[in-house]
Amino acid sequence: MPTQSPIASTPGYPRNVKTRYVAGAVAGNVTVTGIKTTDKILSVQATDGTLQDITAEFTITALNTINNAAGTSTAGKVLFVRWVTQDVGA
Repeated sequence: MPTQSPIASTPGYPRNVKTRYVAGAVAGNVTVTGIKTTDKILSVQATDGTLQDITAEFTITALNTINNAAGTSTAGKVLFVRWVTQDVGA
């Protein structure tokens, strides 16, 4: 009989991973529809043919907004954003 992971059965453990592809921008605010200030960023990767992990530069600053002020410009690139939402059933 298969067993459930202890993590998956932990009450309150976030299980909802969300993903969005969004257009890059100059360093600063980037719109990511659906992300909330209570969520946690898992990764932010930029690509224009070469994948670049820039997760450490970003924070969630408002509803639908991540920010990397004074970070890497991603203008002309595509961002792959993954995060965990704390909302049950989201």
